[in-house]
Amino acid sequence: MRRDFASWFLATTMIAVLSACARPSGTPPVAASQPSDGASAPDRVWDDLAAAARAEGKLVLATNNTAVREDMADAFTKRFGVEVEVVTGRGSDTVARIMRERAAGLSTVDVLISGLGTASSQLYPAHAMASIKSMLVVPEVTDPAKWRDGKLKFADPDGEYILRSVESIQNNIVINTDFVKRDEVRKSDDLLNPKFQGKIATHDPLQNGGGLVVATYLMKLKGEDYVRKLFVDQKAQSSNDDRQLADWMARGIYPINLNMTEEDVLDLMKEGMKLEAFSFDDLPPQTGAGGAFLIVIDPTPHPNAAKLWVNWFASKEGQEMAAIALGEPSNRLDVEANKKLPQFLVPQPGRDYFDINDWNFTADVESIKPRLQSLLGG
Repeated sequence: MRRDFASWFLATTMIAVLSACARPSGTPPVAASQPSDGASAPDRVWDDLAAAARAEGKLVLATNNTAVREDMADAFTKRFGVEVEVVTGRGSDTVARIMRERAAGLSTVDVLISGLGTASSQLYPAHAMASIKSMLVVPEVTDPAKWRDGKLKFADPDGEYILRSVESIQNNIVINTDFVKRDEVRKSDDLLNPKFQGKIATHDPLQNGGGLVVATYLMKLKGEDYVRKLFVDQKAQSSNDDRQLADWMARGIYPINLNMTEEDVLDLMKEGMKLEAFSFDDLPPQTGAGGAFLIVIDPTPHPNAAKLWVNWFASKEGQEMAAIALGEPSNRLDVEANKKLPQFLVPQPGRDYFDINDWNFTADVESIKPRLQSLLGG
């Protein structure tokens, strides 16, 4: 589905940030320039990275995000003169492809933007990821003062392979207020009200993705009996088709959703739908990076192009676009786009949150899956 809001905002943001990053009048853009002895040190770094990437010819980027694969990829090509070949599909499907190629001695994907689940359970133990930390060489990217908490965040325990440059409040409860009133859904137990039987939808809790994460989160905080009552007794309907879930919400067929994508929530709100997205009063809100983790595959078919993408993606210019494309606030402190995102996505100072991308919780998701399958009849 084309994300009109993200695409429009990215287009205007791209013009602004490229203008702000432009060289003085009369100087060619990076894509057409050659290293110059008169260039500043940061410009020379970009020149060298871009020249090496152009010599390789292209970058192969795997992502299921429309705005990333269209707007950001186009901006990267215009900025540096490096073609971007895009591989689309769910992250789990792309990881499965990468693992098949790896077994056959092949490698076709350079960079993956995806969720953490299959990356942590398959790519990480197979040592199939290159060190992003060692690739970061642009001063404005490596400067800790530019980042929240004074450092770049990585999701992996080694702190170098899975870059977490954005994060937001995840898996908000979403309701269509034409059918469900906000006061009716304040605490987690409110979902067990018999009037909501057959009115709740979610991503599939038995497959890798947001539905499984939500089910694991509720299992840990509310217990097995609650999970059984919610998913089985309340007849929660599952689907991994985002378009279908959005349609159900818009038409009030399933006016309560446990983990609707932020993009779809924003699209429906833009269309005038009366939706509210919120966290339960009695449980800590979930925070994470969703499907926005940056990974470089090892071996990397185009290592210099991948290195250029990684530095650009983590730069102010790249993060201005990424925040809107991915629908999540950047961890960079100088990103203006953060202020333009809906506030229900933005973690607030002083509140306790449950990090669903904590490495140990990610392992819990995998270990709890068999129990959930037994509990929910999968």
